[in-house]
Amino acid sequence: MEKKELRGDVNYLAKLLGVSVRRVNQMVTNEGKITKEPEGDFILQKAISQYYMAKYKLSQDNVDYNHEKALHERAKRKLTEMEVRKRSNELHEAADVEAVLTDMLVNLRTKLLAIPAKMATQLAERSKEEIEELLTKEIEFLLLEVKDYKPNMFEMSGEGEE
Repeated sequence: MEKKELRGDVNYLAKLLGVSVRRVNQMVTNEGKITKEPEGDFILQKAISQYYMAKYKLSQDNVDYNHEKALHERAKRKLTEMEVRKRSNELHEAADVEAVLTDMLVNLRTKLLAIPAKMATQLAERSKEEIEELLTKEIEFLLLEVKDYKPNMFEMSGEGEE
């Protein structure tokens, strides 16, 4: 079944909208907010819709409720997935990562700076090759401590969630 277009002239449209004929003409010619048909009349449903869209500054884009709902649900799902990963220690807050890395790097720096004092007596009167070997072993030992990631490192820095 085909919908019948209701048509009317400027006087009829003005009466339906409760505005003057002059105002309707302004919206057609000056503002371009209401579309006049080539025959000189208006498709009333379309013209009334255009009037209210312009009056209340509504977007011409029809918001697809189902699409918006799907976007909302996707965002909720991502938040839930992030929360699950946090609780299983697979995802960490940036502040927690920064705190753990700062602690690790400060400890590493302290230990590296302590090497000369610790090794000085061991290195006395050794050959160049032996000194290099002993220093390399000590540095590699310290770097091994930093290499291993342990999820429990973040337990101390978190807010104590349960």
